[in-house]
Amino acid sequence: MSRSRIASVAVSTALAALVLVTGALGGPSKQAATTTVAVTAGKPSEFKYTLSKRSVPTGTVVFRITNRGQIAHDFKIAGKAGTLTATFAKPGRYAFLCTLPGHAAAGMKGVLTVHTPVAVTAGKPTELRYTLSKTIVPKGPIAFKVTNKGKIAHDFKIAGKKTVKLAAGKTATLQVTIARAGRYTYLCTLPGHAAAGMKGVFRVR
Repeated sequence: MSRSRIASVAVSTALAALVLVTGALGGPSKQAATTTVAVTAGKPSEFKYTLSKRSVPTGTVVFRITNRGQIAHDFKIAGKAGTLTATFAKPGRYAFLCTLPGHAAAGMKGVLTVHTPVAVTAGKPTELRYTLSKTIVPKGPIAFKVTNKGKIAHDFKIAGKKTVKLAAGKTATLQVTIARAGRYTYLCTLPGHAAAGMKGVFRVR
């Protein structure tokens, strides 16, 4: 195999993590969109990887791998050999590395974050309300994609973190890792908004 191609590829299909995606309440979910991650081995230096995304939603991930180094490399994630396509049912942090002798020790390794995606619409169904695509999710990384569909500015706060103030029509993503099950209040921190009803409870289990 030429040096411009990857020597071998190993992507885990470990039963505990790489199974069919389940919904928030444990039943089958709607089929999620596939996420593609471009992986470049040997970049920015021989014993490094460059990934087009370091955080991806739960669901199917296709790893497209190219070796730009001068020697052979491979790519392995979540524990054992598999194929270029994997389905991550659980959010978490998944280590990846090159399995060739000495390569990981030299720095050819890293972590991919798999998050639960939650779409948040501010200003819906009324100006001082939110609509969330999910209100019950598993523990781990969560990415709240917040879009302001109202006519005035809003923000979104949960678990001690918040977005910037969003003008009408603007969007921001809030990355939060919640490690403990429980009930978490979310709210708009702009004066008077939460008191007027712009708040709710989010469950992590």
